[in-house]
Order: sequence, then structure tokens, then C-alpha cells
Amino acid sequence: MRILPYGAVSLAGIALLIPALNPDQQAYADHVISKLQDKDCQQEVITLEQRLLCQTVNTIPRSMTKKILLEYSSRQNFIFFSLYRTKLPGIENQSLGVAGLFFEKTENRKD
Repeated sequence: MRILPYGAVSLAGIALLIPALNPDQQAYADHVISKLQDKDCQQEVITLEQRLLCQTVNTIPRSMTKKILLEYSSRQNFIFFSLYRTKLPGIENQSLGVAGLFFEKTENRKD
């Protein structure tokens, strides 16, 4: 019978911890910039818009890139997770942020 209180305390602790680990907008901007640099900009075939975006990401300071990126991004906070959307010329991105991680929901390139 003593397992129930410990289980309830553990469950309550997890319920309090997950929202605290919900990634913020700065973390999302870092995620998208890294994804652009490591994946999207490394593709052999990209559109002119994507090429310009990649040049921008690779040449201006990261802090400035983050500010620009966040201007084109929105966040819906659902306490335990956040849904992020970014629409830039040449790329649209949706990510689910939960427990300090990001999961790509969809990725649709404008061609």
C-alpha cells in the first residue's frame, strides 16, 4: 500500500518537470539554424531562395540570425509541449518541442 504514495509523488514530479523542460524560442531558433547548416544547406539541389537563406545563415552572426528567424516564427505553448512554425522564403518548418527536444512535425519546401 505504500507504493501508491511514492507513485503519486513521482507522477507529480514528472508532471512538474516536463513543463520546466519545454524548450523556449531561443532554443528553437538554435535548432532551426543548426538544421539549416547541417542538413538543408548541404543538399546538392536547392532553390535560389534556399541558397540565399543558407548564405545569410552562414555569414551573419548567429544572434542576428536568431532575431530574424524568430520574426518569421510563431509558438503555441501547450504547457507540456510547444508547437513552433517558421515560414521563410524557400522553406516552411513545423517542430514539436517537448522535454528539451525538438521533433520535426512537417517539412514542406516551397519550390
